[in-house]
Amino acid sequence: IFEVDLDMTVTGCEASFTSIIEVVPNPTIGFNLNRSEGCPPLTVSFLDSSYAETTINYLWHFGNGNTSTLPNPQHRYEVPGMYDVQLDITTENGCASNLSMTLEDAVFVYPVPQPGFEIEPNTVNILDPEIQVSTTAQGADNVYYLFGDDGTSQEWDFSYLLSEAGLIPVVQTVTNDFGCVATAEGEVAVE
Repeated sequence: IFEVDLDMTVTGCEASFTSIIEVVPNPTIGFNLNRSEGCPPLTVSFLDSSYAETTINYLWHFGNGNTSTLPNPQHRYEVPGMYDVQLDITTENGCASNLSMTLEDAVFVYPVPQPGFEIEPNTVNILDPEIQVSTTAQGADNVYYLFGDDGTSQEWDFSYLLSEAGLIPVVQTVTNDFGCVATAEGEVAVE
């Protein structure tokens, strides 16, 4: 804040004028993320740290075609990948300004393993209830099987003896080194 004094003399007439002038800083742009990586669906909160003496208009670009005009938005990423995030701000009054900031590879959505398995044969006799299980999952580092007869396995390819008659459900759960999980279901008929 400055006080400005102006004294004038024109053709013998004197006049004085005093005014207070406030100099405001130029707008600045900035933002942070609360969580920038994880398994999908990944919800990320964006925290604006921009500054302006006047109203700020926001336009966020989340790197996947979606946008927001909120000051502190949340966005949900469904598809694995790396995403650049851009914030554009505009101010219209006072120190009018258009500013833009981009964080490259700001969000990393981890890949998800693709579950899958095959059972041969799909129908067995209770007198010969042995099946062969083959894991066809991709991008997985660990596998876990739960059979409807309460049996389990952590093997990738194995033989299994079913202990009950009927339609026996089989659930496969796979994980990767990122901790992302996926499941697949199947069944075996025991006659």
